[in-house]
Amino acid sequence: LANAQPFIGRLSEDFSLNGLFSILGDALTHRDQDLDLDLDPVFSGLADAVRATTTNRPYRLSWQQLMMKDQEGLGLTKRLILITPILDYAQLMPAEQSYQAITAAVAEIKQGLLADIRVRLTGEVMLEYEEMATIGMDMIAAGAGSLLLVCVTLWIAFRSFRLMLATMISLTMGLILSLGFAAAAIGQLNMISIAFAVLFIGMGDAYSSHFCLRYRELVLRGAPVSAALRKTFLSTGGSLVLCTMTAAIGLYAFIPTSYTGVAELGIISGTSMFIALGTTFTVLPALIKLMPLKSRPRAKDHRERMAFLLSDWPIQNARPIRWGTLALVAIALVLLRHVQVDFNPINLRDPQSESVQTFQYLLQSKDTSPMTLAAFADDEADVRTKIRRFQALPSVDRVVSVLDLVPEAQDEKLAIIEDLSLLLGPQLSRFPDTPGTPPRVETLLAFRDLILRSAATHDTAPLRALSASLDAFIEKLHGLPPEEQAAILERVQVAVLGDLPLTLHKLQHNLQAEPITLATLPSDLRERWVSKDGLYRLQIFPKQDLNDLEDLRTFIREAQAVDPQVTDLP
Repeated sequence: LANAQPFIGRLSEDFSLNGLFSILGDALTHRDQDLDLDLDPVFSGLADAVRATTTNRPYRLSWQQLMMKDQEGLGLTKRLILITPILDYAQLMPAEQSYQAITAAVAEIKQGLLADIRVRLTGEVMLEYEEMATIGMDMIAAGAGSLLLVCVTLWIAFRSFRLMLATMISLTMGLILSLGFAAAAIGQLNMISIAFAVLFIGMGDAYSSHFCLRYRELVLRGAPVSAALRKTFLSTGGSLVLCTMTAAIGLYAFIPTSYTGVAELGIISGTSMFIALGTTFTVLPALIKLMPLKSRPRAKDHRERMAFLLSDWPIQNARPIRWGTLALVAIALVLLRHVQVDFNPINLRDPQSESVQTFQYLLQSKDTSPMTLAAFADDEADVRTKIRRFQALPSVDRVVSVLDLVPEAQDEKLAIIEDLSLLLGPQLSRFPDTPGTPPRVETLLAFRDLILRSAATHDTAPLRALSASLDAFIEKLHGLPPEEQAAILERVQVAVLGDLPLTLHKLQHNLQAEPITLATLPSDLRERWVSKDGLYRLQIFPKQDLNDLEDLRTFIREAQAVDPQVTDLP
């Protein structure tokens, strides 16, 4: 900032592109030794502004970014906005209205100079909202695909549209009844339990298939419809009940788990097997009675011969099958210890959704990573003790608390700020609010010629970029009426200098800093770190990439060794 003082002083005397061109010209020719400027970022910014004006795009040069040596980061070129939405749990999508309000607000402001600003949404509410939207679309596609494949399979097996239709109606009735059971017993579906619909279609049609195939066999042998149904019930009923019980037991095995979604999936899908059995013994026979299969004896063909060969193959090759199975089991046991369970819930979500992509983007920076742990302390002494213990862990990068919001060595820092205020304050207070008269075309041509001469002796990428953009800009001005030329030159001046007064006014305000204590922190900021009853929150940042499951386990285990009550997203 001290080095920028001569630049700010000269530009305040002639706050326009004319003044800026004069300063840059003196710096290029070394006629002003007091101007200690890094010119490359300025030339790059000028080139971008001129190029944007040439192509009729909105643009504002960020002088704050130039002062920070083009560093990007939270608080400089990015902002994190924390939103507490109003959720309507009476709706299927509780966050629907809040999401629409946010997107409408974003669409409203993304105009003019703000058109290129990127707004990205994430967080627990947004993740759940897009998760439910994705599940809704995916379940429709999965359900439709499953039904289609079932229809094709049933048609190949039955060779009867009536039996296929009866099976599908029975299956649909069972699915509706299963949804009714889920509504009555559980009350809602989550991203895991909703998968029962595909399970029901895939497993529930097995009962109807067994029943219909046996019925078809009896009818084709000449049995009357009523007698065929009765014999089918007696011959398949016991085996179908046994199959239902074994399938339900396997699905009910999901219930004794702490994962609510998996437990609910077990309850709904296991019970739906009994519902499928019930519709097979009630709805399906009634439909078959209404749409009976015509009896038409037919001769054996090559398909029956093929079926006999396929069914006889396991019997003829029993010994190789047993030994092959034992070999596969042995291999599986060896590989079993390498199996890893991915318990990261983010990896269960659609990687193409905005909330997941934004979440992954935040993970790229240690400053914004949501994958942190939270611990709690009773007082300041407890905070310092836990910080020291957590920071000693190999897996911990740093620990942040409310104490970090109070700067250290404030007396020395305030003295430096006071010196800067004495040095820059008068110039900042006198700095104009708006740029002056824009340059004439002749001034622009003279500056372009200076850039060309400088590029010939100091060939740098920023100088080449500025030279090329000035050439294209001057080419656009040729042939235009003087009033249009003046309007375009005014636009490029605003693009380059329009935001500088705001940046300098912010700097002037920041030079009026005062001592900071926990008591003087803004209440909304303090409340994020200290509860109303005096409980302190500590945020623990990992040193490793937590997308790696082993690093994630190590981070959690080491933190729990210090404080078993740590919590948060990981």
